Amino acid sequence: MLDELASYGWDSEVELGTIKQDDVCAVLAQLQSGALSAQEVHAWANRIEGRDDVAYQFGSEGVVNEAVFWLANPQINWPINNDLCQKIESMFLTGRYELSGP
Repeated sequence: MLDELASYGWDSEVELGTIKQDDVCAVLAQLQSGALSAQEVHAWANRIEGRDDVAYQFGSEGVVNEAVFWLANPQINWPINNDLCQKIESMFLTGRYELSGP
């Protein structure tokens, strides 16, 4: 997906897709299984965060957008690890998220 996004430049004129909770959960599952590293998850989130041509599943006050923000910005939020995976999973279940960083 990242290579395909890169072929469109930073912001395409059309919406290229929608990031859903299932997408984030799939990435987190790959992180937890060791199929993806924290750096790879960070790169994924960083490449989609802030794009006007990628939408986010909306609901529960934007938890998908918030999850991508956390993953794209570990230096100001939390390290990308199992604790963060649990925070995101909890946020998806409750629809609420913490406003404070580490």
